Amino acid sequence: MPEPPIPRDICFLGPFRHHVERVLEGVQEVIKQFPHLRLRDLRTSDTSVICAEPLPPWSPQTALGAIVFLGGKELTHWLLSGGVPVVSVSAEFDPEIIPSVHLDSFSFVDIQLAHLMEVGLARVVFICDSVIGHAEERIALMQEDGRQMNMDVQTFRLPFDCEHEAEERIPENTAGLRKMLHEIPKPAGIIAKTDRAGALVSRVCLEEGISVPDEIAITAPADGRLGRFCDPPLTSLEFPSVDIGRQAMLMLDSLIKGKPLHKREVVFPPTSLVRRGSTSRVFECDHVVRQAMGIIRLRACEGLTVNELADNLGVNRRLLIRRFADSLGSTPSDEINSVRLLVAKQLLGISMLPITTVARETGFQRATDFATFFKRHTNLTPREFRHEQA
Repeated sequence: MPEPPIPRDICFLGPFRHHVERVLEGVQEVIKQFPHLRLRDLRTSDTSVICAEPLPPWSPQTALGAIVFLGGKELTHWLLSGGVPVVSVSAEFDPEIIPSVHLDSFSFVDIQLAHLMEVGLARVVFICDSVIGHAEERIALMQEDGRQMNMDVQTFRLPFDCEHEAEERIPENTAGLRKMLHEIPKPAGIIAKTDRAGALVSRVCLEEGISVPDEIAITAPADGRLGRFCDPPLTSLEFPSVDIGRQAMLMLDSLIKGKPLHKREVVFPPTSLVRRGSTSRVFECDHVVRQAMGIIRLRACEGLTVNELADNLGVNRRLLIRRFADSLGSTPSDEINSVRLLVAKQLLGISMLPITTVARETGFQRATDFATFFKRHTNLTPREFRHEQA
């Protein structure tokens, strides 16, 4: 009986990001169809490590093929020099040199600008960082599209690499951002180059007492955990990441087998816009609803009731409910529950606090009442939700 073939490695190089993780899922789906192939996950939290000497303790001869996402140009060219087929899943490489399957980053501009115009904004700032990449091309396209839409599009560049700056050093580098956010005429929109930049803007607005979305509306590119756990959660784009991974692996399989490629570059646009609280139309509401939303964000987790909210505002409960329906299409109770649910998800998703503590932090005296509330709104128990996030 012949010996089974020794599995050969397909190497995946890139950083730990939500989009990259989903791309990897698509790669794995295709690899499962080939028992002789084995996925070698070489992701790292720092893409500069990929480029560093010495090169990894494996040679091109042990790798059958590689898929790369950003960074690692030295390693990528080292693999190519050893005759290893490589496919890129970012727009970093010339597709004539390395075949590429990636997102159409320029369509981000059209979708995000159109959404901010739809919610009534005529002033937008694109927040990027010290890493230029495709930012300059995106800025030029954004400004051209802005002119056609009669929107004022400006740019603000953070003085550091947002993806790799040490967390403890970020506050000392945000003075310019804080100044800009205070000085820009409001309401205004922010389009963040990365999820981390969007989360940073959200955090700075919270620290500076700038209301999101009443004064500043924020959109981020990828629909990842960072944006979902902001307060309010960030409007973002849903990427066809798994499809990109599948296509990249199929393209790599063709290269390994010596088959010609019909296309050396395949571009996927974002799937859809995921609308969330960071761009809701609160700034178009009447002043009573705007005040009410401010109180709700501050006090929802203290067990705030609709009666207490009406008393704080000095208005009749029935009138308040009607104004919410006219302005937001929801009730004060809906908005209170929405804030409590968001905070609960944040605490369950990014901390290991006991569920009884999470219950107290979101305004529930008893954990059983909290569990009933959470299950009603998510179809999951708090423990099931925490397990899914892990």
